[in-house]
Amino acid sequence: MTFLFTVLACSETDPESGTDPSPVEETPTPVVPPRPVEEPSGACPTWAASGTQDLVSNGADRQIEAYWPQNHEGPIGLLYAWHGLGDRANSFGQVLDLDDFANENDILVVVPWSQAPDLVTWNFLSGGGDDLALFEDVRNCAAQHFELDTSRVWSMGFSFGAIWTTFLTMQSSDILAGSVVFSGGTGDSIQLQYFTPVRQIPVLAAWGGAADQYNGLVQADFSETTADFTDHLEADGHTVVRCDHGLGHTVPYEYDDILKKFLLKEVFGVPSPHADGDVSDLPSYCFGAE
Repeated sequence: MTFLFTVLACSETDPESGTDPSPVEETPTPVVPPRPVEEPSGACPTWAASGTQDLVSNGADRQIEAYWPQNHEGPIGLLYAWHGLGDRANSFGQVLDLDDFANENDILVVVPWSQAPDLVTWNFLSGGGDDLALFEDVRNCAAQHFELDTSRVWSMGFSFGAIWTTFLTMQSSDILAGSVVFSGGTGDSIQLQYFTPVRQIPVLAAWGGAADQYNGLVQADFSETTADFTDHLEADGHTVVRCDHGLGHTVPYEYDDILKKFLLKEVFGVPSPHADGDVSDLPSYCFGAE
């Protein structure tokens, strides 16, 4: 990958000699690239065909569902999709038609399987642990098999998967070009406190109005946790889009439009197309910076 920078030169007439002095070059500012891929921590998937893939990450046997166009050629973007509490990767992928989404948008979509789908689904409580290693190993493994475009790596999730995507947004903004959280966020009720991402990252946060609540292992009001997360992001200068679909604790009908028109347009190190607050291409219940 080639990174470009601009060199600015000044040339003014010397008032005493009447000649042009040598141009003075300002220090070039290179575009900061994503964190480089590394050697995976264990055995990678075979990537023989779309569907269930086995890998070893951080010493543990893990599985993912992976979808991509079988006739794809050239660089490919990677979208992570994280399921919620009690769900399974294959059912989450099927309900959201992520196989079709991968083909229609010419990308690789990976839906990881949780090790404890009926408990605290993703391990944000202890700083990521095996699940953070899995996140990184998927990218590392994908880069070995595909011509992975590391400037187009994104994350989305629903409920506990959205809380995990919230964590990744803060923890791994040096990898992700952008993220979408459907009923996620930060706050005491979900035991995830905001911390400042290491770089600017565009985020779309959607929730289902006052009825978007979960009463189980935790008591969460996702209108409140979303507000906590997005308010902190805006205070830190990030591009934020909010979407109140009003349907309660669910993924909105227009999820695929949101992913296509917001998330897949985000490129690492390039200003977000929604940085100016214009969200006219998104559903009517979305709004930019207040």
